[in-house]
Amino acid sequence: MSANVSLLTLFFISLIIPFGTSLTFNYTSFSPSYDDNISYERAYLDGNRVIQLASKIGMVGRAGYNKPVRLWDRATGNLTDFSTHFIFEIYSENRTAYGDGLAFFLVPNGSRIQNVTKGGSFGLTNDGHPLDLTTNMFVAVEFDIYQNYWDPPREHVGIDINSTRSVSNLTWLSDIRDGQRSEAWISYNSSTHNLSVVFTGISDNSTVMQQGLHYIVDLRLYLPEFVTIGFSAAAGNATAIHTLYSWEFSSSLEVEGNSTDQAPPPSDRIRRSKNTKLGLGLGLGGGGGGVVVLICSLVLVWFIGICRGSKGRDEEDNNALDEEDMDDEFERGTGPKKFSYKELARATDNFNDEHKLGQGGFGKASKESDVYSFGIVALELACGRKPINPKAEQGQVYLVQWVWELYGSGKLLEAADPRLSKAFDKQQMEYLMIIGLWCAHPDENLRPSIRQAIQVLNFEAPLPVLPPKMPVPTYLIPSANPPISVQSLTYGSGAYSNESHNQSSSYSYNTNSSQITTSSGTSSSSAALLNTS
Repeated sequence: MSANVSLLTLFFISLIIPFGTSLTFNYTSFSPSYDDNISYERAYLDGNRVIQLASKIGMVGRAGYNKPVRLWDRATGNLTDFSTHFIFEIYSENRTAYGDGLAFFLVPNGSRIQNVTKGGSFGLTNDGHPLDLTTNMFVAVEFDIYQNYWDPPREHVGIDINSTRSVSNLTWLSDIRDGQRSEAWISYNSSTHNLSVVFTGISDNSTVMQQGLHYIVDLRLYLPEFVTIGFSAAAGNATAIHTLYSWEFSSSLEVEGNSTDQAPPPSDRIRRSKNTKLGLGLGLGGGGGGVVVLICSLVLVWFIGICRGSKGRDEEDNNALDEEDMDDEFERGTGPKKFSYKELARATDNFNDEHKLGQGGFGKASKESDVYSFGIVALELACGRKPINPKAEQGQVYLVQWVWELYGSGKLLEAADPRLSKAFDKQQMEYLMIIGLWCAHPDENLRPSIRQAIQVLNFEAPLPVLPPKMPVPTYLIPSANPPISVQSLTYGSGAYSNESHNQSSSYSYNTNSSQITTSSGTSSSSAALLNTS
């Protein structure tokens, strides 16, 4: 059955005909003629064709693209990929006391500056709730030059989700007193949910530091379907001039043919269905629609076998869906249609990529994307948790990271869903979670095939030996002038921060600053966007 399911996955993906919506713009400078596309809120355009976001004590300013950007598609759950590059400057005019910084943001469409007089929130929250995860709704990348009580020491770059206490941060080697232009590249990979940031720093006016960090986040959990994108800056009791020189942005999203770019609906968070019979949350997430449903069905049937084979199960669990129920659905014609291998090979020209009509929200219909989905669903079933839960205890927000840490410390079964009351076969539960980690390995090249995973689940092959710590990507040094593209990564078994999930690194090389920065008259890029795929 496992072979049929994996083939069905490829077949259904090959039948998907996506309709694309995209947005691309590039402002190498700004002028009044762009007023139809750029909106200003307390910020302003000066005579030098640049945007002044904040330049006085107590000033807060925003500038952004004034049309809604579609972040994900409600009909399919598909997420967009996006990338942006901008040049900016924060200049204290040689003052030693300065604040507070600027941020690139995604907020619900139509959001405006709230009651803000202080600089610590960059104008993204009101004064009383900079850290309130329940009332705020934004995702941002901050360039913070003032240390609030929740901040790390020194200037830093951070990824913020509903709070200005960054979930991931890295020290920024800036030169605020002299006012040096900086560049940043931000990208989001909808397949891996990887939000990546690359930025430049200055040291001694001669060394350019390429620094990067990233964070794994499903943006559908935090933002509505339509968002506003832009920049916000603030100055509290200390000030600096926050200037935006250029901005380019690109996004692409596959939507169903009947989806339209109508007025954005009221903001809400993505809803997930629950299987109440098993008492387990099934976070089907994501754009791979048919892929995840098929994979989930396969894991679900296997996991039900665990539950039925254990002692002390509640009577309602004994009524759960099993393989015979699925066969009944096939016979009644209400379930997925069965196809033979010959039928699938003939319909897809032996699974030829050249004849593929489209792909789902997890990206290319590949072994790696299907297997990753398989692994996440397996862990959700075993642990009864969502992949990301911001309200979980410290160190347990990110499911894969938490389970991997328990695996490395020999306490894997502590991750099992407590609602099962330990009424399960320990060996089978262990196998399910290790297979989940294997399939969700950060390096797609080290993930198994679906066939290999099923063989291990059926005890037909030995368990893999995984590293005791979750592998962390290591950023490679780019050439002096690489194009905007996905940068390759290497992986190692380095420590992984439980508190901030901060997977980051920095590297440096000596060069003239003109070789790394982009001139104001062009939009060529000088660093690669970081993505794990």
